[in-house]
Amino acid sequence: MLHIYGKWNRTASKFLWWLVVIGILASLPSAYSRIQMEGSSNTVEIVFDYSDLLKISRTQANPLSYMKEQLDLMKAAGITSMSVYESTLDELSLGGRLNVLSSKEAALLNGAVPDPNANDTYVVFADEAAARMLKPVIVSGFAMYGAEVRSWSLHGQQGLVIPMPLEEAAMKPLDPDPYTLQMLKDSGFQIVFRLSDNRPFDADRLETLLVQLKQYGVRSILFAGDQVTGFADDQKRHTLTAMAEVMNDLGMNVVVIEPLSLKVPQQGIEKLAYLTHYRAVRLHSLLENQSDLDPQTLSDRFVLAVKDRNIRMIYLNASVHKVAEKAVMTNTLHNLYKSLHGPDGAVQRLQAAGYSLGPAEPFHVARPAWFKLLKLVTVIGGVGLIALGISAFAPDLLLGVFLIGLVGSAGLYKLSPSLLVQALALGTGIFASTLAVVMAVQSLRRQTGALPGGSRTIGRSILLFIKASFISLIGVAYTVGLLNNITYSLQLELYRGVSLLHLLPIFLAGVYVLFFAEKSSFPETVRSIRKLLLTNINLLWVVAAGIAGVVLLYYLSRTGNTGNASDVERSFRGALENAMGVRPRTKEFLLAHPIFILGAYLAYQKYRHAAYLFVIGVIGQLSIIDTSAHIHTPLIITLIRIGYGMFFGILVSLLYIAVWHLGIRLWNKWSPIFKE
Repeated sequence: MLHIYGKWNRTASKFLWWLVVIGILASLPSAYSRIQMEGSSNTVEIVFDYSDLLKISRTQANPLSYMKEQLDLMKAAGITSMSVYESTLDELSLGGRLNVLSSKEAALLNGAVPDPNANDTYVVFADEAAARMLKPVIVSGFAMYGAEVRSWSLHGQQGLVIPMPLEEAAMKPLDPDPYTLQMLKDSGFQIVFRLSDNRPFDADRLETLLVQLKQYGVRSILFAGDQVTGFADDQKRHTLTAMAEVMNDLGMNVVVIEPLSLKVPQQGIEKLAYLTHYRAVRLHSLLENQSDLDPQTLSDRFVLAVKDRNIRMIYLNASVHKVAEKAVMTNTLHNLYKSLHGPDGAVQRLQAAGYSLGPAEPFHVARPAWFKLLKLVTVIGGVGLIALGISAFAPDLLLGVFLIGLVGSAGLYKLSPSLLVQALALGTGIFASTLAVVMAVQSLRRQTGALPGGSRTIGRSILLFIKASFISLIGVAYTVGLLNNITYSLQLELYRGVSLLHLLPIFLAGVYVLFFAEKSSFPETVRSIRKLLLTNINLLWVVAAGIAGVVLLYYLSRTGNTGNASDVERSFRGALENAMGVRPRTKEFLLAHPIFILGAYLAYQKYRHAAYLFVIGVIGQLSIIDTSAHIHTPLIITLIRIGYGMFFGILVSLLYIAVWHLGIRLWNKWSPIFKE
């Protein structure tokens, strides 16, 4: 039996490489489909938070005139939409259409002695029109909370009495203010409605509300708070399904806030997006405390969000500041206008890049049934690629690992298809980048005799780097093919295992270079490992390990989207982005790729330990795959970024090689002096 297994195992390598190639071919239609999807929506909607405008207006001498003036300025700056919340008594009061009083204030205005046992809320409408429009909203709204509203008047002005303390009544969400909706529509703004899950869920009332909103031109629903409408009661009453049915009937879009703008994802958003057939658009939010950033920084941020992260809705907030030294109130509205308007503003830059302003539209997703067959082929090829990667360390396990991988994949598919493709995407990424180094080391090992320095050796080093990068690009193909789903583009699902992707290839490349690169048999490898484990450790080793640990922690802190960059680095990145349109990753073209080429160059000249530089060079190879794991980034931009990283990495490597030769010359010149 072992003889038969050994015979098949020796021939399995070529067979698995053919499976890998077939898997790459199977991923190409998915890549083309994704490119088509990403080009199906090119309108960008710039939304301003209307409640912020209300708050800012109340700091002005003539609030209504100021508000009208700012609405005109917003349209001129490129703001296309207003975000309107469910109304509250507080917000209606800010709008100037009613006044809210406590029981004590109402009694004093009527010339009566306040009753210390009374704690109701009193509303006085500004005029007859306000009473006619808002009275039904308040009466029916508080009926949801079991409060029976009764009529009241103050000096001939209509009003209402709400049997609820003022502090509580002011917070209760009600239906939107129809006056605001009509005014904004007449002013030429689209309306994005913000709906909460803070009211008792009533499907009939919700349908009536959404039908009303549709009449005002509302196309997208943005959810306020940490959960979507209907989430709280979904397990008992299937309220998310009811919410989705109404939105589907009216053709309304779900707005998905990108993770960078949230501390935690909104609960229920993934299920609602699924129930609405992913008729969803992604939103990037500028918080109030960020609205005073430099206008150029804000412009870069908005453009980057649209171009690099497939965002189609930019949400703006503004803030009010009290300047005690000058005894004035200021706000950040004009700062936002500067970031949007003008030749360096986001609007003109987006239009120059081929985008237009207007209501955000969902991406059109085409997924023919035969895509499932292609994904199955990609899954099999991915298992083969992982088996080939493991066989670099244990060749006798190649066929066994492949067969076990197939069985395990079938079981994982039964458990969770999503978990299967995520695990395979991570595995192919890890072992593609590892194989890039392994095959480079093997190529160097086959080289006999040192090559002379010069352009020929540089050319061979660059060629070896390109070959290694093409192995890593196999991992890119599998990442694209396996994770080709709108849920990843909307960031409802994320690429898992980023830290493993950034660590394991470095570890595996180090292990291979240390123990496998020059060993011809398994016993020799075991003896080398045993020798290392029994080596005496001195203080220098401890210091080196400490430094390596700090470097590793810093490296890990910079992975993913949560890593912080210095102001200098951000400025450098911005300059690259503005100059090139697509920014290559700095750790690729300034560090890892040049070091890979330098290591190959030195190894060709028979510097024995030069292969250790590949342990740093593998960072660039895994970064190529990590770049493709940002599924929310347009695939064309991903490929351009990878290409730029390789091209500029080659150019920088020439500088590294020149510095090496300069260092050698200086050493040869000055080292005799130190020996004396």
